Amino acid sequence: MKETVIRVEDQPLPRPVDDGSLEWAPGVGVGLPDRVRDASVSVSAALIATAVRNGAAGAMVATTRILLAFNALAFSRQVVVAMVNRGSAAEAGQLCCVAVEGGNSDIVVRLSIELLVSGFTREAAAVAAAFYAAARMRWASADPVAQLLSQAIVAAVRAEHAEQVADVTDQLVEGSQNELVLDIMRAMVAEGHGQEAGEISVAALKLGKADVLSQITHELGGAGEVGVLTSVGVNAAVAGAKAAADSLMEATTHLAGCQPCAGGACAAEPALKALPPAPTAGKSPAPSENGKGLPPESWSEYFRGLPYKLRGGLDTALPIPDVHELFWSFVGAFVSIMAISLLNHFAGVEEQIVYLVGSFGASAVLLFAVTESKLAQPRNFVGGQILGALVGLGIRHAIHVPWVASPLAMALSLTGMQLTSTTHPPGGATALIIAASASIPKWAGFSYVVGVAGGCAIMLAVALITNNLAPRRRYPTFWW
Repeated sequence: MKETVIRVEDQPLPRPVDDGSLEWAPGVGVGLPDRVRDASVSVSAALIATAVRNGAAGAMVATTRILLAFNALAFSRQVVVAMVNRGSAAEAGQLCCVAVEGGNSDIVVRLSIELLVSGFTREAAAVAAAFYAAARMRWASADPVAQLLSQAIVAAVRAEHAEQVADVTDQLVEGSQNELVLDIMRAMVAEGHGQEAGEISVAALKLGKADVLSQITHELGGAGEVGVLTSVGVNAAVAGAKAAADSLMEATTHLAGCQPCAGGACAAEPALKALPPAPTAGKSPAPSENGKGLPPESWSEYFRGLPYKLRGGLDTALPIPDVHELFWSFVGAFVSIMAISLLNHFAGVEEQIVYLVGSFGASAVLLFAVTESKLAQPRNFVGGQILGALVGLGIRHAIHVPWVASPLAMALSLTGMQLTSTTHPPGGATALIIAASASIPKWAGFSYVVGVAGGCAIMLAVALITNNLAPRRRYPTFWW
């Protein structure tokens, strides 16, 4: 195996050529006996994984920086491959996050390019998925992951490695990492790299992965990404992949009815006129074939789209947290409910105010288990609970038929939360509790609102303390 050097944006990248020998590209490193090289790679992978698990990821990033300063890019790539093969992809993902947090994003991009152009597509997919999962746990948004990976992908495509990128995409979709794929495509188009995205579509068809392309296309359509679909479709048509362009443009027109772009002209029109109607045989139907987000026009259309909606695959189950996360979740939930219980016992009985409302149990799950969820932020938590209490109390006064008041209170509180951007699922339970109550509390029921507000204040204070004591948590991600 001989490695020649090609250049993408003035950065030397190894490109394998199979001729039976192995030479190192200038500046990458020096050849070593296979046994010594394999042993050093294996030991390095084990040490790095252990260090990351024990909180020393920063030191490992500094070591990688030193290696890259000496142009040991190929060795670093082999270590990453060894980590994935040893089952330490999660540690590699954590390492990527720490590198970005320390201002070393270029390390992530360079190693991602190296994996892609060297043909390690399985390892590249595993590290990308782990990086994305780690970022969602550590950061308020995983957008930087998509941006960095899109840079690496663009470089690989320009280096004529679009097929490797298509293979990585296929493996990510098979691993239910569709959301990551969609985020990367959005980032590519947003940064003006629709041409490279079109080339990846071409490569996917060459590799016989039309089903993957169709699935991503329909999910982009379901997410309302008209601009992304149009950009990729037009570029696929320019690149000569009519089947790819057909699929993409069909989804675009189904989604938006070919809505006019800014300026009154549709950007997809030239490609649409040049292409024959896309074949529908063997394709999964789009979620709504009338393309306007409206209910289906006929029962037959509904049943055609139902299998697509029911198949799932858009996301995966929540990961099982480690011991540290479980500890902080337990502490936060226990302390908050204990504090509200004490207030309810010592002050609530005397004042005839109920501070311990059943819906706070559900709120505790959100605030201490999925702390970065928008549903758990202060605006949603406090706003949703107070709104639910007010709506439920109003319905309780207005309607005295329980089987009417209960569903109406819950449904109206949901609508109110959606309209005010304060959606908090336990707020619906708060409305339901008072609407279904046998008697109205004192102060015409406003003691119930006071109790909910007091409980919210205590739980929010505990969340602000415990979630920020946890090393890998940050709360809130936004206030209002």
